Amino acid sequence: MKCMYCGGELKKTKDTFHTDRKGIHLTIDKIDVYKCTICGEIMVDTPEVKIIQDTLLHLEKALSNRVA
Repeated sequence: MKCMYCGGELKKTKDTFHTDRKGIHLTIDKIDVYKCTICGEIMVDTPEVKIIQDTLLHLEKALSNRVA
């Protein structure tokens, strides 16, 4: 598989993934990713994307139900 940014080779590894959405800053350590051997860009495969999306949705719902 090739990196969509620089064309380098993607190598499957475990790495840290960060994302920000609606005021939520999520960091997941040791998640399976494909990492470019040239530029270091990270690509996440479908099963891990589902985990990330489900986690963010759960956090959004939990925070919106909080009484301030």
